[in-house]
Amino acid sequence: MGPTERGLLSLIEIVREGGYSPIEGRPVPIERIYDMNTISFEQFELLKAELEAEEKKRKNGRAIEDMETDADFLRDRMLSAGVPKSMSSCAIDSTMTANLKDGAWLYVHGQSSEMVNTKACASLKGWLNGERFGLAKFERNTSMLARLRDEGASAVNEYAAIGMLLIAGIGYEAFGDVELGLLHDVLDRRRGNGMPVIFSSRHSPPELAGRLGSYGNEESAWRVVEIIQAQSIVLPV
Repeated sequence: MGPTERGLLSLIEIVREGGYSPIEGRPVPIERIYDMNTISFEQFELLKAELEAEEKKRKNGRAIEDMETDADFLRDRMLSAGVPKSMSSCAIDSTMTANLKDGAWLYVHGQSSEMVNTKACASLKGWLNGERFGLAKFERNTSMLARLRDEGASAVNEYAAIGMLLIAGIGYEAFGDVELGLLHDVLDRRRGNGMPVIFSSRHSPPELAGRLGSYGNEESAWRVVEIIQAQSIVLPV
């Protein structure tokens, strides 16, 4: 195979200068122009491999930068949702993302609060990763109970409207009859609107009924748990 053209920029510069070298300031013979702008096939292959390696390196660098940017973006969204800083950098778990996007709920339970909360937050992160503009809220059982008690319908409206609601440690503290009714309203409205919920708990759903109803509100507690059981993918960890 004959020589292959290279260095077109230098040839163009010489032509622009009327045959003069822009560096040397004197005419350049056509033979020299040819030599300057040709390489052998072997040289071409070597140059091609070098250029491909450089481009691959640049692409890998951009990919790493993009991954770091996406990771920062997701961590910021987790923090904005109220996720504790210690959990905001958890791995992305997309296992349940499709189900959650379709409005299913996820109930994660186990004996280790750290494990169930980490799993719940990882699933939340998977949902946020798939819903680039979706808003989420992380609320602990104790905080939710206090807000329902103090703010009533205002808190119900907020919990019912947010794109994704994660209730952490549900069953940690028992709800009174009024608060159970408000919790039921939140869950019933989310179910009716096809909006996802993630729960973390140290108790299975049947055990949860006993915990929520320990103030003597068993019937109200079971109404809440029945919604949870009907809507949730139950995941023991």
